[in-house]
Amino acid sequence: DPEHRRIVLPWRGCDYYHVDRSIDRDGDHKYDKPKAAEVGAQPLYNREVVRSGRPFFVVEGVLDALAVEAAGYEAVALAGVSYRPLLDALRGVSAARCVVMLDDDERGVETAGRLEAALDELGVEHIRYAYRAEGAKDPADEHAGHAADVAAWYDEALATLDEQSRNRAEKKHAAVLESLEVRDPAQVAAALFMGECDDLEPIGTGLRELDDALGGGLPSCGLVVLGAMSSTGKTTLCVQVADYIAAHGRPVLFVTIEQSAAEIVMEKYPDRKIVILDSLGASSGYGLFMDGLADQRDAGMPFDELCAWAEAHRLNLHHWFFSTTLEYYVKGGRISKAAGWFGGLLNICPLLNMDDLGHLVPREKIRGKKKVIKTIVDRMAEHAEGGENYSGKCYISNSNCYEDARAVADLIEARFPNLNGRVEINWVGTTIGSHTGPGTVALFFWGDERVR
Repeated sequence: DPEHRRIVLPWRGCDYYHVDRSIDRDGDHKYDKPKAAEVGAQPLYNREVVRSGRPFFVVEGVLDALAVEAAGYEAVALAGVSYRPLLDALRGVSAARCVVMLDDDERGVETAGRLEAALDELGVEHIRYAYRAEGAKDPADEHAGHAADVAAWYDEALATLDEQSRNRAEKKHAAVLESLEVRDPAQVAAALFMGECDDLEPIGTGLRELDDALGGGLPSCGLVVLGAMSSTGKTTLCVQVADYIAAHGRPVLFVTIEQSAAEIVMEKYPDRKIVILDSLGASSGYGLFMDGLADQRDAGMPFDELCAWAEAHRLNLHHWFFSTTLEYYVKGGRISKAAGWFGGLLNICPLLNMDDLGHLVPREKIRGKKKVIKTIVDRMAEHAEGGENYSGKCYISNSNCYEDARAVADLIEARFPNLNGRVEINWVGTTIGSHTGPGTVALFFWGDERVR
């Protein structure tokens, strides 16, 4: 915008957000951005890199992030010195590593100290960057005067971070080895990656590469999560593992939403103890159900009782959803174009849940995002085991609307003080996301029995 001497800075990872800045360093309204009342809180710039496993730099503003990216590296920009969105994004992320690179002024130094303490609590590997260029207080300053040098400086910072990570990993491994009476490699791997187990004897899967990755096979306690994109063979792999385990005389409980694949194993081994159960769930609700089964198994519940428990409690796992746009309901043919247009005009956000047959059922048509966020938490209070004294776990999935999911989680954590841990926020998969489109939040918890 040459007339007003301003530049528009795009917001990586968020199409609807931007910041515009005065070209004049000391000009009026140095930064302008959308009002929170219109588009919600400022999102975290380049959130996706946080979950990628790649190291990244943490800076204060988008111009600083662009300077780091110009040097060939990845950066996450905070909302000035507000780092809570970063901490929220880091929860549940394993092996995250970052370089803290806030401004070299009183406020930046103070915030960097608090941020590093918070990163320590989360177990995130990090170091603090010391600016090399004389007089530079932020990455933009440093890049402006020393563009040819910053790549080498950033490489040194990442090398220091790598060395620190290696040293900590070696200490952790040494501590585990010291605590084990028997030094069998499979037992060491199980203790390192799966936590402590009463019985460390692994269960072979018949797949050498998978057994090697798991330290000899599936652990006898805990939960192994196999993650991959849609249609990449997850179910086929699980059927192969079930086939191998059944062939070696162990009982198998196969919880699925694709019964036909699992039935192949039953037909092949009719004399084996194989139980197939339709979860009547989906997304993170399916995950929370498996987590509950693992807890019961680890508590010592025998196989037959575990199968009966699974069938008796699968309808106690609640699935509630809302969407903030009707566009994909129209595209999928679930509502007419006229209904979609009228609903959009009235800002209708449908609230749905899953019934006792595993079908999604529309329950309410609610006007406005804030109201539907409050309503879905109200429904949890009505149906959760123990009401507002609920002491179980709670999962949330979202389709490219993390801020909405975080708003639901914040309300839940404030209203349900006895939760088992913080609300875990996940992303929906590509299959469900292609049906719902962006703007869908799903809530999962244990409660009363689902009905039609």
